[in-house]
Amino acid sequence: MRVQESRLHDDHQLLEGVHAIEQPGAGGKVEVAEVPLRRAANALLADAYVRECEKSLARWNQTLASAGLAYRLRLPSPRFHRQIGPFAGLPFRADGTLARDPAEALAELPTAADREWLAALQDGPVLERGRCASWIAAPSHAIDDRPLDFEYVRFA
Repeated sequence: MRVQESRLHDDHQLLEGVHAIEQPGAGGKVEVAEVPLRRAANALLADAYVRECEKSLARWNQTLASAGLAYRLRLPSPRFHRQIGPFAGLPFRADGTLARDPAEALAELPTAADREWLAALQDGPVLERGRCASWIAAPSHAIDDRPLDFEYVRFA
């Protein structure tokens, strides 16, 4: 059983119900197919994950708006840059539209310069107990009332 699969539907609904799933169609069109819930469990969980991410982005966008910034964060389409699933290997842009060629879709991914800039912001891995990386806020409280320098993660 997958994580939280039992919370999706009762067993009788999984056997009887259907879920609409997008899939590639002819000429780059996106078609919707109704799939039995039992076969759509991964899609249901992926949809729930996307909804959670959208909630988080809404909070971040509220923070940006409160700071007087016009920029807004957005999620890429679930069709964008897939390596598994029905859209795997197809050149969809981040907005979910089909690109003319793969290079056009790949141009929306971070570049080597983007990765270098991000690495420059970070001070590398911090493996010492009780220490936080400079680019991450220190936790306001410990987990299960353990001290901050508790060995939460063991690096072997």
